[in-house]
Amino acid sequence: MLSDRVDSVITLSDVVGLVNKVTPLLLPPSGKAKSHRRQLYITNGSTHATVTLWGEQADLLDVDELIAASAQGPIIVLFVGMTVGEYSGLLALQSTSVTRCYVNAPLPEIADVREKTKDLPYHIEWHTGKTKNDAEPIPSSITEISTFEPNDIMGMRYKISFKITEIHEGDGCYYMSCTDCWKKLIPESGSYRCPDCTTTVPLPRYRFVVRAVDTNSTDKDDAKFADLYFFGPRGEAAVGQKALSLLASVNEQPTRLPDDLLAIVGKEFVTH
Repeated sequence: MLSDRVDSVITLSDVVGLVNKVTPLLLPPSGKAKSHRRQLYITNGSTHATVTLWGEQADLLDVDELIAASAQGPIIVLFVGMTVGEYSGLLALQSTSVTRCYVNAPLPEIADVREKTKDLPYHIEWHTGKTKNDAEPIPSSITEISTFEPNDIMGMRYKISFKITEIHEGDGCYYMSCTDCWKKLIPESGSYRCPDCTTTVPLPRYRFVVRAVDTNSTDKDDAKFADLYFFGPRGEAAVGQKALSLLASVNEQPTRLPDDLLAIVGKEFVTH
């Protein structure tokens, strides 16, 4: 499964999906990224994912032609040679120097996805994210959002009030990050290295997953639960201290979650 390969930089994967949204070329923030990129939103009928094409790979894909062609029928692409990550609960794939894209090719994998997605809308839309990200968050609830299609709410901001019911222990609570770009560092010969930067200095940052329910939920049997991801500053705000300080309290028991983190179970939060 692709989820088993999350954050592996040595294992490349192939993924195929119906393309339903694309972004314009996204320019890199100054000093933060290697190149421009383009993102595509895909689905195989049951799983949704984002695909990021970097540099030359982004240039080679003629999205204007894809959008025009999608008016006549579905655009299904096989992406070969991708790394697998995760962002906000979705699989996030990124291109490499060996990535290749095969559009509506006569391949069994593409035919299979075509069959599984035959009842889904197939016209590709532009997804700039600008209007959605700049707009005020929309008041909502976990119960309401659970009824939405994932593709319809990508990039949207919602304001929800929720109560944490548990923390997923198996997912841990932090990762060793690059001090410059925040990417996950790769252990190497007793030290660390960043896949993009030259830094070898590790800094723990929060990354934990909680199970949550609407604050005003009273019916335990019909309550809708959601897994919410807390990264970096959002984790600091919830716990009340930096990850480095929190980890100092469990140096002798690294396999358990810190008490100060477990203390947020049962508490109510408002986030957007």
